[in-house]
Amino acid sequence: MASWQRSEALGSLDSVRLLQLPRPEFEDDAHAANEFELLRNIVVRRVGMLTSIANSVLDPLSRRAPRRSNQRDEFGINKLALTFSRSASMLLGIYTGTGDVAWELFVPGWSIIDTYVIKSVVFGEPEALVLARTSEQSFVLLTINPITGKRLSPARELTHSVQSAVLLPYRDADHRRPLLIIDEQHGVHVYPAEAATLAAFSNHLKSSMYYSVDRAAGIATGYRYVSNTNAAAATTAPWHLDDAWRFVLPLDHALAAVAYPNAREHVFSPVRVTGNSTVLPKYLQPNVLAIATVQSPDNKGASFLSSDSVNIYVLNTATGAVLHHTLIPGASGPVRLVTKENWLIVSYWNARSYRNELAVLDMFEPQLKWNEYVSTHRTLSLSLSLSQYVLTPTIVSLVIGRQSHHLIVSSQSFFNKPIHSHQAFVS
Repeated sequence: MASWQRSEALGSLDSVRLLQLPRPEFEDDAHAANEFELLRNIVVRRVGMLTSIANSVLDPLSRRAPRRSNQRDEFGINKLALTFSRSASMLLGIYTGTGDVAWELFVPGWSIIDTYVIKSVVFGEPEALVLARTSEQSFVLLTINPITGKRLSPARELTHSVQSAVLLPYRDADHRRPLLIIDEQHGVHVYPAEAATLAAFSNHLKSSMYYSVDRAAGIATGYRYVSNTNAAAATTAPWHLDDAWRFVLPLDHALAAVAYPNAREHVFSPVRVTGNSTVLPKYLQPNVLAIATVQSPDNKGASFLSSDSVNIYVLNTATGAVLHHTLIPGASGPVRLVTKENWLIVSYWNARSYRNELAVLDMFEPQLKWNEYVSTHRTLSLSLSLSQYVLTPTIVSLVIGRQSHHLIVSSQSFFNKPIHSHQAFVS
């Protein structure tokens, strides 16, 4: 029996996705043979809950039995981190509660591009797609169970190129989220290539948009999905992209950071109540793109500034309209940007004051008229934006946003610093 184990793949991890672990009672329900066994499981769970409550009342000092690391805890803290290492050609599942490696999957000769969880553990056996490039420079898709690491189907070799891949926010009839792959000819491919997934994408075709950002050229382009009328092209790609709008940065702007909100995140409160009891409705628009640029007089173009400055653009990705623009004079890189709900945070270096700063922007809709309220999701401008600035003693190397369950505050932003410490900003 081995006393210890060393995994070289843990030396360089390229991506981490946190997944909810299954509850043991859900596993029992999934393996129930009939309705009577399912009802028996429910009754047993309720009796166990009443027994636990009675024991806690009679003996408050008694401790609960600890759950195993492969089960979800009461507060959802224990998760499974789905990670991969390109250099080692290996996929790993790691329990965040204990740090133990749950499973390893070695794919020799593959350069893993990314992983996409298309089916959650809530809807039965979870599924994840692994997109990779082989040593023959071809692209493959592999379906695995992200909780156990089991291969659910053989690897499928793609007959087209891959320029980008995006996971759509809605689900099909089988509770799977479609994975959209765009090839170099702007052809659109949907995976899994099943009838339910293709039908779900066809139903949302007219209400869906796609956008891309060319960091080198400083151009953001929006596209709409169009069905291929050419019969020969439709056999390989039933849909293709058609230009809808384009946003071009000025010549003296260098693109520094891009951020966009999660379209499926939970919103705990759609409004903010101020100190004078004014109700401000949040601008909860999922089609928002935040772009941070560094404007320098050294770049090409006629700049009226004598020093670097940071510009923040907020775009509506459905129409391409500029919702908000902020100029921060005397600011320069490195720039970090994160956005959640109706706010965004940008970190930068203030060359005038010789310090690191954080700028926070909150976006709101017009004030509520309870008898005739109309959402401004389709309007071209915001009604109100509030800004504040926070000082930080050291440079910020990473900014992330997270949400919590059963806590006092609903969302926080964490800042990673080069001294291996972190700081939380509560919203």
